[in-house]
Amino acid sequence: MSSPAVCCCGGARDTAPGKRADQVRAIIHHCVLPRAVLSLTDAIFAAKFIVLTHELGTHNFSSLSFFAKIFEDISPLVFSSTAKEAASYGRLANARVKVTADGD
Repeated sequence: MSSPAVCCCGGARDTAPGKRADQVRAIIHHCVLPRAVLSLTDAIFAAKFIVLTHELGTHNFSSLSFFAKIFEDISPLVFSSTAKEAASYGRLANARVKVTADGD
């Protein structure tokens, strides 16, 4: 028997809707946000990471859920950040909107 596939955050993949939301939350909090608030360049990298994750058809990754969660969490994050962190987070959001508008 083969071993279960592992997601980028170390957990086994599961297709249940609750597990999908947990995976999206884990990707945001462990992979994207720490990098996105470092600098404007890192925010662009994080946006490109998500675009690539979507384009590769990553198992159990919902782009719609991801961006809903990103925009849902924007207010508390921005109000509790420094100006530089907020600008970087805004760059992540802006880069994603541009890609979506271009037909992604």
